[in-house]
Amino acid sequence: MELTVGRNIRRLRGNANLTQEELAQALHISPQSVSKWERGEGYPDITALPGLARFFGVTLDELMGMDDFDDWNFHANISNLWRAGEYDEAEKIQRSMSKAFPGRIGGSLATTLMLAGKNTKEAIALFEQALAGSPSEKFRSFIRASLCCLYATDDRHEQALALARTLPHIWESREILLPEFLPEEEKAAHNRRVVLTALWLVCRKIEGKGNWESVLNGSRSGLESVYGLGVRAQDVHAREMLEKIEEYLEK
Repeated sequence: MELTVGRNIRRLRGNANLTQEELAQALHISPQSVSKWERGEGYPDITALPGLARFFGVTLDELMGMDDFDDWNFHANISNLWRAGEYDEAEKIQRSMSKAFPGRIGGSLATTLMLAGKNTKEAIALFEQALAGSPSEKFRSFIRASLCCLYATDDRHEQALALARTLPHIWESREILLPEFLPEEEKAAHNRRVVLTALWLVCRKIEGKGNWESVLNGSRSGLESVYGLGVRAQDVHAREMLEKIEEYLEK
């Protein structure tokens, strides 16, 4: 995955009809620094980026290639690596990208560290930082749930408990509210998925597998396998889960 800061500097310099030496003189740096940037062998210091953007008359986003960032389908690529269990490769890409897009990669990197089960304290710090700056309520909910698990992993059980108590209850969840507003032809499929999810989660709890450790280990893949069954097989599986729940309640 290519970083485009240097490429953008080269393009903007060319549009301004400047040589590398002339740009270096205007910025009070060496021509060698400009050459390294444009070859992708180094990046401007983060404190120099606003000045570079002003010099070329562009936004900081344009200078850093934020549009390119979106076009790369970065998060989709990282998700594919997560599903393949290639956490080291995901981390390598994320740490490289964070040099060009500071503040944009923290939550994604924290997720990689959490899934890999390493650097818990760094993952917590990154999630806490992302929680303070994320405008997406869906992502904030994911961060809060993840932090509950990580706090427990880090033996901060009181903090995990306190945060868990701030999470929305089931009646405010997407699964409960969404069918109230879906078109009639979509409601049945949605409700079937919700019922299967609820049964699966309850059974995981009964089996002792629905704890925070299973969240860290990505146990949701088992639920996806249930969704992949045909309707008839889903019905059989649902009855089996109901029997397991009934046996548990009768104990």
